[in-house]
Amino acid sequence: MATFSSSSTLEILLKKKLKKTKRLSVPTICLKHLPGFEPGRHQINFTAVDEEEHSWEFRCSKRRRGRAKPVLCGGWLSFIREKGLREGDVVILYKDQNHPNAPGGASYRIKYIKAIWLFGVDINPETTGVLDRQLPKP
Repeated sequence: MATFSSSSTLEILLKKKLKKTKRLSVPTICLKHLPGFEPGRHQINFTAVDEEEHSWEFRCSKRRRGRAKPVLCGGWLSFIREKGLREGDVVILYKDQNHPNAPGGASYRIKYIKAIWLFGVDINPETTGVLDRQLPKP
């Protein structure tokens, strides 16, 4: 599997272990790091590039009222199907600050780590014990 460029300035937006769902919940704090979530907008599209340099178009949406509860929905199922991801695998979304031509001066990268199952137990040290990770509050 290819790795991201060492010249990139990557900042982790989220690191999540996948559950059986058609969407990926996104911590609310991440919304301010996605382009175009101005007041009154409830969804935006953005592109993230994987380790093989394939671009994926995702839609992030949030509730119109009450708590935001953002999720990745549009494009998400295509990504997990294409990569063969399943419950227990880990997805990491990065913000790459090194792209001045991208919207907002940043672009997004996405990486996955597959769980390794042995007798029904995940033994991959990169996926075991992973909790949701989000950016620290400023």
